[in-house]
Amino acid sequence: MSSKRTNKKEVSLLLLGTNPLYTLLPALMLGLDVQRQTYEDLLAKKKISFKSDVLHVMFFFPYSFWDSNCEVKDSDVVYGVDRNVYHLFRRFWGRVERTIKQTYPDKQIEFIIDPKMVYIDRDKILTHDLLEHAGVPVTVTIKDLTVEKILGNISETRGVFVKSRYGAEGKGITRVRSQEWMTNYDVIRHCPANHENGQQWPFVDITGDKAFLRDLLSRDVIVEREILCVKKPRIGKFDVRVHVVGGKVVHLFVRHAGAQDVVTNWSQGGEVEHTYKDILTTKQIASVVAVSELAAKTLDSRFIGIDCMFDCEDPDQAIVVEAQCLCDFPKPEACNLGEVLVRHIIASQDKKRK
Repeated sequence: MSSKRTNKKEVSLLLLGTNPLYTLLPALMLGLDVQRQTYEDLLAKKKISFKSDVLHVMFFFPYSFWDSNCEVKDSDVVYGVDRNVYHLFRRFWGRVERTIKQTYPDKQIEFIIDPKMVYIDRDKILTHDLLEHAGVPVTVTIKDLTVEKILGNISETRGVFVKSRYGAEGKGITRVRSQEWMTNYDVIRHCPANHENGQQWPFVDITGDKAFLRDLLSRDVIVEREILCVKKPRIGKFDVRVHVVGGKVVHLFVRHAGAQDVVTNWSQGGEVEHTYKDILTTKQIASVVAVSELAAKTLDSRFIGIDCMFDCEDPDQAIVVEAQCLCDFPKPEACNLGEVLVRHIIASQDKKRK
């Protein structure tokens, strides 16, 4: 094999989705053979001409499919807890993988994100169990989903979280504490229901509503012991979003909300800080990096976002609470993640040519 460095124009990259600009622009500037395409055009088998025998493929969230099939406006299917909706999403990625291989039989396909991981990480229970089996620190889960057992796991200081198994963006969350029960589902006749798509889901008080809790627990949910967040100056509850590319942490930032807020997600009103060294200690940063890289290796993804928190019982140990392959990119001025990803693709092709 030749050790000649890759000519960037020989690196072919297909970006799938409607919003890949943060990756497209660096790829163009670095001279790659890059094209973007919608999932609709791909599934219609509209073939694009690429120069290289190796075709790298990067996925972005399929909003059109999701909005038409999984989170349909005015649908009475409760968000994030319906297995049939999840299987629609899973079958979609099977079609995407097959279509790419059928459309480009003459290419060696290199997926930046394994199509299987896109739906595996959408399943919080499956992701939790895979990480736990690999020794990644994760949340403590409660398996017996009766109201009595759930309430029996609550103490004066620590509650439980009931999360939609297939949800994201901080939607479909219920926190049950000894004197306060909160949910950001809409509540209709003691049952969970959806808020309007694309909006923040406000939390409402459902303290003592056992009928609501019983209904929710009968659906596809994951129940976790509450993490009592380590206290920090000037901020309340916080977590850390970590981006891992090619097995290495390339960027992390802190998301925070008020001490009594239930979630920290930016989509639900949380604040973001990319300057974190006055928030996290050296030990906490080292722990975040170590567990995030182990999680990325366990989930076998070259690109992934990992969310970590710290519990006051062990304040230096990062705990993985979420993993998402199809995660948002930060603004380039904070971290040009698209360029990092493109340079990783170039380097990976260089390595294989040696």
